[in-house]
Amino acid sequence: MDIFIYLLYQSIMKEDFTLTIVLEESEDNDQNWASLHQCLLMLFDSPLNHAGHLEVFIRLKDGRVIKMHREVRIPRTYKRFDQLFNNFLQGCDMPIVQTNNGPARLLVFIERQLSRNCKRIRIGNLVPKFRNVDSFASSCENSERLAVHIEFGPVDYNDLEVKTINSNEDIYSISRYPLSPALICAKITTSFEKALEVL
Repeated sequence: MDIFIYLLYQSIMKEDFTLTIVLEESEDNDQNWASLHQCLLMLFDSPLNHAGHLEVFIRLKDGRVIKMHREVRIPRTYKRFDQLFNNFLQGCDMPIVQTNNGPARLLVFIERQLSRNCKRIRIGNLVPKFRNVDSFASSCENSERLAVHIEFGPVDYNDLEVKTINSNEDIYSISRYPLSPALICAKITTSFEKALEVL
């Protein structure tokens, strides 16, 4: 399973701003499920999420989309996380919990078009173009909707060779060194926390 993240900047107003992250599955790989778990821990533990500026979706390879409620508590251990998601994917309903906006399920399948009519930028490890991660947040001021597409999977930390990319999309690195998927998520959320003055 390769995983992709789309960041959709929905508003440049601080009080209305929501950063939408979509993790997209493309092929089976147990190591990437572990990476997904680590990323979700980073995302849901972030001040950006606690301040109400983050929403997370997971798109499966069969096209189904899972919406994760922002008040979901990601299991601390991978074993419990794997059990939770396998139960959900096998048709078990998640419990209904009381939230600030009334009762809601922590995980639900939805039908929704994602990242339409957005300018799209991709972030990868060790690609020729380099861009400071804080520039993505500042670019919100110049675009009503911007989608940042982040592809990640298993990371070879010993491979420091810059990759040759054949793509019509703008693809950027945010570091001169390989980054883990979870660290990429942490850097993205931190940059938006600074931009939105979320402490």
